Amino acid sequence: MYKWVDEDGGVHFSQTPPLNNETPVAQDQVQVHQTSGAVLVPALVDDQLYCGELKLPLETDRQRLSVKRLNDQVKHWSQSLERSTQALEQFLAPKKRSRYTSSYQKKSTFNEDLARYQKPVNEYQCAIEWANGKMDQVRESESAYAEARSKARQDLDVATAQMYRICGDEPEKYNEYGKKRERYLEWRRCTRKHSEVVREMRDRLRAVERNIY
Repeated sequence: MYKWVDEDGGVHFSQTPPLNNETPVAQDQVQVHQTSGAVLVPALVDDQLYCGELKLPLETDRQRLSVKRLNDQVKHWSQSLERSTQALEQFLAPKKRSRYTSSYQKKSTFNEDLARYQKPVNEYQCAIEWANGKMDQVRESESAYAEARSKARQDLDVATAQMYRICGDEPEKYNEYGKKRERYLEWRRCTRKHSEVVREMRDRLRAVERNIY
């Protein structure tokens, strides 16, 4: 950050060096945080993540974090970051110094205003970087879920097919007496014997689905 004085004695602050006809004031350097990357990191306060004062979304039992939800949030934060950055750049544009304002008051007011303008920039950058990293984790989690669900579904299909291959398809409805009734009861005894594996595979599939929903 450069502080310089123009020909009329006006004090200016900018991120670029002054021109040749303007006098730099090297002894009054201004400390400004870099805005090219997030200078904040998410902090956990009472089970809630914050970037500064900006609250970050958390997954709950009723609402899981998804790539779509995070991507929509990044778009919203990016728009807010753009507006905040424009406001910061406008604040840093050269301005005339009031003749009635002392150099100490000018510097003190500038630093306070600068912190106020840069605060949302840092917060949105922190939130966007957090969301991008979280999206990578969610993609990995969703990929692992899809693989586990596919395997559980395949195991259930295999167990069901094996049961029907041994016992045959379910017979037609039977009368109270006759061969159809005997065939159906035999089929029920056979499926009851092999249905334990099918139930186990079905419970495993439901457990996988409950883990993500």
